[in-house]
Amino acid sequence: MIYFFYGPDTFRLQARVKELYAGLLLSSPSLELKNLLASDVTFVDFAREVSTISLFSTHRFIVVEGLISHGSKELQTKIVGWLSDPLSDGTVVVFKESASPDQRTAIFKALNKTLIEQYPLMTNFQVRQWLTSKASKLQLKLSPDVVGSLSKDFNGDLWRLSNELDKLAAYSNGKEVSGAVMQELVPGLLTDNIFQTIDALAQKKLSLASKLINQQLAFGTNEQQLISMFAYQFRNLALVTDLVRQGVSRDKLVSASGLHPYVLQKTLGMVSGFTTNKLNKIFQWLKRIDMATKQGKIAPEVGLDVLTAQIANL
Repeated sequence: MIYFFYGPDTFRLQARVKELYAGLLLSSPSLELKNLLASDVTFVDFAREVSTISLFSTHRFIVVEGLISHGSKELQTKIVGWLSDPLSDGTVVVFKESASPDQRTAIFKALNKTLIEQYPLMTNFQVRQWLTSKASKLQLKLSPDVVGSLSKDFNGDLWRLSNELDKLAAYSNGKEVSGAVMQELVPGLLTDNIFQTIDALAQKKLSLASKLINQQLAFGTNEQQLISMFAYQFRNLALVTDLVRQGVSRDKLVSASGLHPYVLQKTLGMVSGFTTNKLNKIFQWLKRIDMATKQGKIAPEVGLDVLTAQIANL
């Protein structure tokens, strides 16, 4: 079975992949999971992973990330041909794109014939519904003003929102969380710390960046959360940089970007510090480090150190 999941809402997209794997695992306990970065594999690598049957499992669950955005033309062309052949029983392949891919390409048109699910960014109303549902599952009581503040201040970043809800649930002990409590406990997305850290890295001030990161760690933010925060802000930076180069006027940037005015203002101040080439390199590092830490190949603190050093040395 072949799936194609895509869209900029990486939280729900990743949650869906985990949900699919967990569901199949119930009926196939020996189901083997394999993650592939399209930028790092050839078609020979891909074909081997799809066709290989281990001694311990006859079922495989393979996730291919970034085929359209980062896979080579040769890999894309050969997978178009591969998609026309029947897949062996017991093998599930999920092609995952963390963006809205170019629908004019041959590979998109081929994947469009598989089982497709799209994950666009949610509206503010949908984020509020998601917050209410997530809080209910955590048995967390949120006042209406807290729900409104969270949905607004975090600009729909479900990764951060999920982390903050977990933190609030641990603190509240069944009591309703008020606006005053939230302001004390939640370091909102609009904190200057992450902006200052990226600005320090752009100026190659690694010691200052490390100091700012340690402040966040002391507050209770963990390394994986910081990596997610970096990914979020560099996505914003790439978006705003592209809009500026398209000639979008400042008065239209808020609506064009969908960002909170404060976040937009801070992001605009960093545009000159990163070229498109630098941003592309940073995205590659972020993806590799994020996957490596989530798979347990490297510790999150090591991944964060490597990421900041690489950015500072660009």
